Amino acid sequence: GRSLEQVVGVARVGDLVPFWALLGLAVAVYGIGRDSPPEAGETSASSAARHGNRRAANRRIVMLASAGAVAVAAVVLFVARDVQMLRAGIVAADGFDRAADGDRTEAIRLLQRAADIAPDVQQYHVWAGELLIEEARAQTNPVVAMRLLAEAYDTFIEYEERDPVAFTTQLRIGLAETELVNRGDNFRLADLVDRSVRVADGMRAYPAIQGFAAERVLVAGQLELGLELADRAIAMEDATSAQPFAWFMRGNALGDLGDVTGALEAFNTALDRDPEGQFAPGIHRNIALVYDSIGDAARAAEHRARADEIRAILSSGEDG
Repeated sequence: GRSLEQVVGVARVGDLVPFWALLGLAVAVYGIGRDSPPEAGETSASSAARHGNRRAANRRIVMLASAGAVAVAAVVLFVARDVQMLRAGIVAADGFDRAADGDRTEAIRLLQRAADIAPDVQQYHVWAGELLIEEARAQTNPVVAMRLLAEAYDTFIEYEERDPVAFTTQLRIGLAETELVNRGDNFRLADLVDRSVRVADGMRAYPAIQGFAAERVLVAGQLELGLELADRAIAMEDATSAQPFAWFMRGNALGDLGDVTGALEAFNTALDRDPEGQFAPGIHRNIALVYDSIGDAARAAEHRARADEIRAILSSGEDG
């Protein structure tokens, strides 16, 4: 793929093509329409008549030039935008076909190509970055996984340069940073926390966003802040819907803070909200860790077994 400077540069040149075309036509029209000085020996009356005829002719020229300018602008805009968008859409569709066939590497390449062709389309960057994260998670080689995650981060950042307030991109950047920090990239800790809080504050009415932000700051080691964000989501339950993930994060925060009783209460509440949902296996495993910490091996084993059962059920549903 091309560098960020190249991608942004191409887009800016494309944006300016209509401007330069119209400016050239305007200069030409201006030159045509300028009055010329009287010819040698010409009387004032004949000069005025000649200028009157010339003004009438110039008006017709201006009208024709204006119509031509509109036509040129329309053609340029169509070529620079619509055709490029169509090309990008075709390339992206091919990328999805490759992903469906299991060729994730080629799918990533095609989606990145679509993003190069139409850099203003956020979703091409998002899809390419998400596939890179999936590929990283599937890797057994940690070095390769880190490289793929860094590439995903760069893919999201490319669009952030175009639209710094796009929340979808901000969430995906946070996801890439979370994965990197989880694998030991502490260089991104501060940005992960700042970005998570900024997104959560910008979308306060969305409890799911508060839960995601809680998870990410907990990964960064900000336990009190994670608890605060989880509680912010939980406080919206009556007005929105059950928030098992927020309760899950609350349990994680309390457990790391040493509040075993509070952690178990939060985990059990999360299970009450969604006993066999996508978060249930993780919740059961974390309950098992709590029981391990207090020496109750039997209950820990029960919850690990339950986590495996639910995971098997969820996996069979995905396969079906």
